[in-house]
Amino acid sequence: MHKLTLHSIEAELLGVLVHHGVRFVVVGGYAVIFHGHLRAAKDLDLFVDQAGDSPARIVAALQSFRLTVPGFTAEWLAEGKRQLPIPRTIAELLTWIEGVDFAEAWDGAVPAQVNGLQVRVLSRNHLIRCKRAALLIRDDPQDRADLAALDRLSREQA
Repeated sequence: MHKLTLHSIEAELLGVLVHHGVRFVVVGGYAVIFHGHLRAAKDLDLFVDQAGDSPARIVAALQSFRLTVPGFTAEWLAEGKRQLPIPRTIAELLTWIEGVDFAEAWDGAVPAQVNGLQVRVLSRNHLIRCKRAALLIRDDPQDRADLAALDRLSREQA
């Protein structure tokens, strides 16, 4: 199993989420790095499940992490597309990503180790699909560079 290297506060956040049974998948820059393209990651993006009691688990996890976010409730998190930066960290919770729904992301995710914890990282194929879908909406240079690198890595490993 491959390792994912994070700052200690973000690794601690993942531990709290895992402890509370929150289903999440690491996406974004750290997923790109995990799959072999070394580049800077500005934050840790976590794609979280909105189904069932997952929003309540997320709220409980953040409360146990000693975080209070005004207006943040399980009901708010369960509704629509949400993006929540986590105070004191460089992490962000996302309830959607372009091109891949949560069930697909979860089922296809790759296991990784973070400080002895097992977490899931978005698969390379889903990451490529996500980057392509995002580029249809906005022309982001980082997404373009990530997509080119991921496509190259896929060809090299084929």
